[in-house]
Amino acid sequence: MGKHYKLLIALFLGMSVCASPVFGAEHSAYLENAISKAQAVPHESGKSGYVEYYLDEPLSDVVRASYRSADGKELASKQLNFTEESKHPAFELLDYRSSSGYKVVPQDGKLRVLSLRLLENNMRAVVDVREVTIVEPMVVDAGFHRFLLNHWDDIAAGSKVRFNFLQVDRARLVPLIVSRAACSNKRHYCIRVSLGNFFLRVLLPSVELTYDASSKRLLSYSGLGPLPTESGSALAVSLNYEYLQ
Repeated sequence: MGKHYKLLIALFLGMSVCASPVFGAEHSAYLENAISKAQAVPHESGKSGYVEYYLDEPLSDVVRASYRSADGKELASKQLNFTEESKHPAFELLDYRSSSGYKVVPQDGKLRVLSLRLLENNMRAVVDVREVTIVEPMVVDAGFHRFLLNHWDDIAAGSKVRFNFLQVDRARLVPLIVSRAACSNKRHYCIRVSLGNFFLRVLLPSVELTYDASSKRLLSYSGLGPLPTESGSALAVSLNYEYLQ
């Protein structure tokens, strides 16, 4: 199965991106602009966690996020751009620890996936370009939230909704399933996301998400996280979201 399958199921919440001037600001500055934050607590002892900040609501035309260490150092960032011309967002994913990243651009029924190397002065070098044919229903990165809202009632009624998810590091689509999960709180809406392949689903734990049933905001997340370790291996975490605005 390998680390690639372990990473892809976590990515729909989004480790992706573009550097924005606010990301280079002091801790107090980006905290002031953040919509939400969540402390990522690793399931395995001895692993380092991180703090995830979102600067925009998930339904905004531009969605930015920053992943930082406890002392405020930026580890990775993302930016998604939604337009009326495309059903799927363009986005750029930057990991400052490895000086690498990805950029995805929808174009003529396909997604162009560019592998990037980060250079000095915020410049990028394209080291590889691949194309993925769009097969609906399809989700790109944190566009999962919009997809979920479109199927909210069906899932609540017990339907299992299948979709294709872009695994950006391998430039391919992978089938996933989202289904209703048991909730201990009636004011919550709980779902599970798992791999569509039965045999891989048995081997790989699903991701569990809890939303506020009224506001439809994400409250908690448990599973393989959006940010891998420095060595590139998957990191299982729990995230509890705090909304600042």
